[in-house]
Amino acid sequence: MLKIQSLNVLRGFAVNKRFLLLGMVLILAGCGSSQKSGDVNYTDSTAPIVTLVGGSAITHELGNAFVDPGSSVSDDRDASLVASVSGTVDTTTPGDYVLTYSVADYSGNVATATRVVTVVDTTNPVVTAPEDISVGAINGLSIALADPQIQAFLAGATFTDYDTQSAIASDAPAIFALGVTTVTFTASDSAGNSGTASATVTVLDAETPLVMAPDSLSVIASSGLGVLATETKIAGFLAGASFVDADDSTAFINDAPETFPFGDTTITFTATDTAGNIGTASAVISVSGETQAGNLVKGPLYNA
Repeated sequence: MLKIQSLNVLRGFAVNKRFLLLGMVLILAGCGSSQKSGDVNYTDSTAPIVTLVGGSAITHELGNAFVDPGSSVSDDRDASLVASVSGTVDTTTPGDYVLTYSVADYSGNVATATRVVTVVDTTNPVVTAPEDISVGAINGLSIALADPQIQAFLAGATFTDYDTQSAIASDAPAIFALGVTTVTFTASDSAGNSGTASATVTVLDAETPLVMAPDSLSVIASSGLGVLATETKIAGFLAGASFVDADDSTAFINDAPETFPFGDTTITFTATDTAGNIGTASAVISVSGETQAGNLVKGPLYNA
């Protein structure tokens, strides 16, 4: 019995020895694996990558508020990295402005990217023309640029533009002739942008024709019917009326009757131009009979 027990003890020791050696091997393998894994996980020399939304060069309109399109950051180890931005964009002044985007990962690797923002002025000034006007030319021909009505019209043009250096001009002529003249107003800024608007000036003939009547006339009737308008003196009287007007198409008439009766007849001479201006003047024709022989009362010859 003793021999059998001793044999069993020896067999149990051999088995335990094998397990002990296996455990030592596993422990040593685990230590080596842990060191190698540490070398891979904690050595980070790769910088993040900054990607600019919208690109590295963008243009921006003068006067508009600038909103940064932003950026994104990618990294082989670290997540949720955000780049900081330095630099400003002056939207009131055309030019190039540089924005720098910077980021560092948790291992201290730094990455940067730059964006150039070019502020430009491509917007045309907005021009508002004054209301159309009609003015009367008292000389019947034209109105000068210096006329107060014309100057007020020109001063009524306005424009809006972000560029305070913009200026407005017009192509108004020195003399506005009868009829319609279109005036174009143009505003130009320092960037070469321009805007236009137009309005009209209508010059009307405001000159009243000047009528000159002949001197009043007295004639003696040769019959009791009066005196015909074609009689030499009366015809000369009527032809002696005249007028002055710049309108070559002015009409000139009178209201003389075909026969002038005894007594006084007022003749009105009227000049009317194509603009409707009217000028008048008057004169009187007095008709009487010859004095009869032996009769102190004047009367027509047919009673002699």
